[in-house]
Amino acid sequence: MKFAVSHSLKRAGAGVAIAAALISATGCGYIYTQPTTLQYAASDGVKADLNGVELRNIMMVSSGKGGDGRLLGTILNKSDHDITVTFAFPSGEKSVKVAKGQQVRLESNDSQVIVPKISQTPGETLANTQVSSNDQSTNLNIPIIDGTLKEYASYMPNAASSRASSQSSHAATPSASTPAKTPTPSASATAVPTNTATAVPTAPEPAETPSYDESEEVPAPAPTASVPVYENVQ
Repeated sequence: MKFAVSHSLKRAGAGVAIAAALISATGCGYIYTQPTTLQYAASDGVKADLNGVELRNIMMVSSGKGGDGRLLGTILNKSDHDITVTFAFPSGEKSVKVAKGQQVRLESNDSQVIVPKISQTPGETLANTQVSSNDQSTNLNIPIIDGTLKEYASYMPNAASSRASSQSSHAATPSASTPAKTPTPSASATAVPTNTATAVPTAPEPAETPSYDESEEVPAPAPTASVPVYENVQ
């Protein structure tokens, strides 16, 4: 009898636990939207769709209030014709043309959109910025970020000009040249006197015998004194 009562209590307790689990699963799930069911831009920017045009990860990078800003993000044209997307900023409108079936990455140097004189500071948003295309428009709260994160530092409006200026000044500044070493005088070779050939005197050449031309008269030899000859007289 005791075994039957104990078994019944265990079954009742298990039933209560299952009921509580079902209530928590259905009741809380009913009033609380699961985060995984929400669609959101997994990035720092915002997104929007305009009649076949998709705007993804749209944001603004700026150095601070009053400075210039640069628009970042990607615009995809999934329509069958070329489109123009226009952003209406307080300082004026900026337009981006996208060919049909193509996309434009605003991070590219060929597609820069510079917005002057941003009145908000990084961390705030450009609230209610009107974006229009294909006769349709919507408003975006475009977030403003600065160059603190290294992945955005190179996109700052003045980043390219700063690099060019730095490279130019570096090239113009003469670098400290290493002084040329003074050549150390080497021991000069001592001239070794060579044996000078002593001039050997040669015998003087015989005087040339004067020659006479046959046409000239040869002088007769001078007469010699005759010695008288005496005979032996007896």
